[in-house]
Amino acid sequence: MVRLLVIDGPRPGYLRSVGLAIAFAFFFLAVLAFALYAAGVPSNYFQFSILAYSLFVVYVLYGPTINLLRGYAVHKLLSHLSVTQDGFSLDVPCDYGYLTVWSDGSRIHYSFAKHGEVDSVAQALVPETHVLVASKDGRGKLVFPAFLPRSPVFSGIIVAFAVPTYAIDLERNHLSVEQADDRADLFLEPTEGGFSGYMRYGFSRATKAVASIVWRGLDVEQPLASCPDSPSFVYPVISEPLLLVAHESFLTPPGLLEYLGVDSLVQGEGNFVLRLSLHLPMEEPVVDEASAWSVPRTTI
Repeated sequence: MVRLLVIDGPRPGYLRSVGLAIAFAFFFLAVLAFALYAAGVPSNYFQFSILAYSLFVVYVLYGPTINLLRGYAVHKLLSHLSVTQDGFSLDVPCDYGYLTVWSDGSRIHYSFAKHGEVDSVAQALVPETHVLVASKDGRGKLVFPAFLPRSPVFSGIIVAFAVPTYAIDLERNHLSVEQADDRADLFLEPTEGGFSGYMRYGFSRATKAVASIVWRGLDVEQPLASCPDSPSFVYPVISEPLLLVAHESFLTPPGLLEYLGVDSLVQGEGNFVLRLSLHLPMEEPVVDEASAWSVPRTTI
C-alpha cells in the first residue's frame, strides 16, 4: 500500500494554524475599526491606527502567508496526480532527476540533478536509489528520485518517491557486549526486504541495552530495540512505498520525521553501522559495532 505524504507546511497542521491566524487578524481589524468609529475618534487618528495595525499584521504574517500560498499550490497539484497500488501519474510537464537535501543542523542545502524532461509522468513504484537519514535536531540527508513541475504555478513543488526494500549485507549476524555480570547479545537475520533482530540479556547492574543503526556521515542514530522493554525489531522501520508531494522549503529532515510520526530515521542506500550498547550507572556505555551495506532490492 502506497503511503502518500502531502507536506503542505513546515509541520503537520500548519496550513490550518496560519489560516486561523489570518482570519483572527482580519476579525480584530474589523473590531478595532468599529471601536474607533464608535468612540468618535478624529479621522486622521482613525486612519493612522488602521494603517499601523495593517502594517504590523503584514510584517508578522508575511512569511506565514507565503508558506500558506505554497501549501495551497501543493494541494492544487494533487488534482493532477493519480496514485495506484503500484505507481502514479502526473499530467503536467516535469523535469526528472534526483533531489538531495542535506543539513548539519544549522544549514540546509538543496540540489537537483536533472536527468531529463517529460510532458507527463507515468512512474512505477520500483526500488531506486534513495537515502532517508534524519534526526529531530535538524541533521540529516534525504535523496529521492523526483519530478519537478515546470509550470510557474507549481514552482518549487516536488513529487518524490522511495520504495524501502533493501538487499543488506551484514558484516556479522551477532553482536555482544559484556561487563562483569552484565551481558547483552543481538542476533540478526536477513529478511526479504531488510533484516530482523532480537536481543537476549542478563543484567546485574546494567539499566538497559540498546540496539541501533547509525549513519556515520552526520552521526545520526536510530534506535531499533532495547532491553528489557522491546527486545525485537524488523528493519526497515518505514517499509511501505512513500510518495511525497511537497514544496522544497518544507522538505527538511525534522519536518519529514514529523509527517512520518517517528523520532529518527536511518535507512536507504549506503554504508551504515549496527551498534549494540550496554548502559551501566556512572559509566560509559560498553559498545560493539558491525558494518552493514544497503542497496535497493531490484526485484519485488
